[in-house]
Amino acid sequence: MEGKLEVWGGTTEHGRACYYVSVGDQSILLDCGINIVTGEMPEIDYDKLTKVDYILLSHAHEDHSKGLIELIKLGYRKKVIMSEETGRQLYELYSSILSNCAHDFKYVDQMADYLEWFKLSEHIELCYGASGHMYGAIWFLIKIDGKVIFYSGDYNHQVQILPFHSPEKAMGSDVIDFAIIDCANGLEEHKSKKEAHEFGKRNLFIVNRFSKAIEVIVGLSEQYPNHSFYYDEALYDEIVRQVKSRKRRLHLCDEQRHRHSESFRLEWFKEADFIFLEQDLLNSERQFAVASFLQNNGHQIYLTSKANFLKYQETFFSDRILYLSVKAHQGVKGVINLLNVLKVKKAILCHLDGDENIKSVKMLQSKGFDNVYFCEVRASIAF
Repeated sequence: MEGKLEVWGGTTEHGRACYYVSVGDQSILLDCGINIVTGEMPEIDYDKLTKVDYILLSHAHEDHSKGLIELIKLGYRKKVIMSEETGRQLYELYSSILSNCAHDFKYVDQMADYLEWFKLSEHIELCYGASGHMYGAIWFLIKIDGKVIFYSGDYNHQVQILPFHSPEKAMGSDVIDFAIIDCANGLEEHKSKKEAHEFGKRNLFIVNRFSKAIEVIVGLSEQYPNHSFYYDEALYDEIVRQVKSRKRRLHLCDEQRHRHSESFRLEWFKEADFIFLEQDLLNSERQFAVASFLQNNGHQIYLTSKANFLKYQETFFSDRILYLSVKAHQGVKGVINLLNVLKVKKAILCHLDGDENIKSVKMLQSKGFDNVYFCEVRASIAF
């Protein structure tokens, strides 16, 4: 039985992930995000959307989930499969919407363990693992009427405190008919403009608490044992939640070096060497402090969100604002490593601007990976 992928978003852009997969009479949707910079929804075929059996959600970032929230606001209700942690994050991010609109969230953690196949329905089997992108993010292996599909979500095996599972362990010698693989870093494996050991005094980070930025915080706190840190309360709570090592947690609970408060403490803001503010909590008081930081004794502002960095580039202080990649994604080298351990008949790259996607596909094909194809948004590919 032939399968078909339709790209509704995400292959030629950094985000707006949305992939419609059908095999015979069965169909699923993989993620439904928006373009964070423009706010655009995916190119959804609403007639086909009504026939979808399940939506599989890889993680809670807006470029993978916000489109789903918009659909729920419009009254769309289908079973959405995700990790329990992703569900917690969605309820925190969209509490007013989810408390007032009907929805049907199901959690894979309550159905099976990591790397364990289980039946979702008579025709669909599922397996999942931690993708290393952020806390709660997962990849999916899906079997639909004899066809095997791999969806990496946002994927990176380079982790310090996050869990990670290789899909190879769930596949064994089996063949994957079609794979959708994150390659957000393209040919440039790591886009950071700053290495951790180069930080001076008084650095401000504007971060998403539901991101791999937590690993940056833990790493800096260990590399700079004599420096002081200041966090938003919500961000600090997330650090404590994610750090499982008792030794690391005790280290981060040193109140002389690691300060946090439910209310904004300007004196701590002015004193700390490393300041971390949650991007969604930048009220007028904090925005004023950020502006003052740049005008007075601040060194640099670092953004770990590419979308936010693109927005801040237009400001007067653009030369003082840097993008700090946190290795939350992989590039071509990571894709090669993945293709070398998985047996894949056909694959496409996602989460990558059009020209970079084409260059990355051509590079992979030059290395002998003739099974990797370029696919534009609104295009389809059979498998």
